[in-house]
Amino acid sequence: MISGARQKIHLVHLTSAPGGLEVLLPGIVASLPSYDFSLFVIRPPLKEAPDVYTGTEVEKNYGSGNNFAAVIRLWKYVSSNSKDIFHLFNTGPLFLMIVRLAGARKLVYSIHGTVYWNTRFQKAIRKMIWKLAISDKYLFTANSSYSKQVFLDTVCKLSKYIEIAYNPISVNPVATAANERKKGHIRIGYAGRLVEGKNLFLWLKVAKRISIDFNDASFSLYGDGKLKNELVRYCDELGIADRVKFVGFVRDISEAYGDCDLMLFLSERESFGNAVVESVLCGTPALVSDIPAFREIMVNWPQYILPRDSHPEEAVLEKIKHFEDLKHNLPAVTAEFKTRFSVAQHLEKINKLYEAFPA
Repeated sequence: MISGARQKIHLVHLTSAPGGLEVLLPGIVASLPSYDFSLFVIRPPLKEAPDVYTGTEVEKNYGSGNNFAAVIRLWKYVSSNSKDIFHLFNTGPLFLMIVRLAGARKLVYSIHGTVYWNTRFQKAIRKMIWKLAISDKYLFTANSSYSKQVFLDTVCKLSKYIEIAYNPISVNPVATAANERKKGHIRIGYAGRLVEGKNLFLWLKVAKRISIDFNDASFSLYGDGKLKNELVRYCDELGIADRVKFVGFVRDISEAYGDCDLMLFLSERESFGNAVVESVLCGTPALVSDIPAFREIMVNWPQYILPRDSHPEEAVLEKIKHFEDLKHNLPAVTAEFKTRFSVAQHLEKINKLYEAFPA
């Protein structure tokens, strides 16, 4: 890139509702002032729903809730800015193909997922679209080695290297994170979307089991999603409604971790796991299910991974009974995470990709 020049970067992603990917983007924009950023969000924000870009000054453009209208608007947007750099985040093959056909030549595609289809019909159609959408000129990143390998094994064998750029995690620990918990009392939390794949009904069953041995245990779920009403009803069925608090979206996520003694993540699948890293950086240990993405995060700390073949309720309970052991290694885990998942490592890799394109 020519010294002093400000390349125009267009970030394209599906929604501005809070999610593991979305909450990171405003920080990335703010941390790369040498570029001129503009956004195209395919789905407009819903009324009264949280928007990660609230309060930011970056230029925002929106598509539509209707796929046809979204495609038309995206096409027009790309074709009028086709000489600039486009950075797509997990948009899927259809919108990637539209961006290519609309004339984008400088493009980075960031892989942040592991599920590409649910039926054989979807597989046949989407795999064909992926092949049409990918250009040899495009550059790719993945938020974990696991998501990279799933893409290569499932979608397409790329001729170019996929850069591993771990999600940039930056939180401000709060003082309550270091507070000693009261004997017999433990505060357990979850942070993330209330959606399928997070195993939240099992999470509540675990909460029920913990409540038997810890009479003063309390549970908090931070986040929102389409399963909320079902989860609230399930709490009533389990008889733990008085112990479980549905907090909703929290803009400063460090407050959530600071209000908990332990975070619990029982996901069936993830491409990464922002909340796991955030929790540790805030001084709150996290127990995680034995899935590839979490194993990658906890590669040096298996004591925080729940055994796959165990009964989750009993496995979590056993870990809680040895809570001090979980706290003991936390400073070392935190030190490692600060380097491995730093904002600096992510920005360095993204900046290198942007500079690979001619001005």
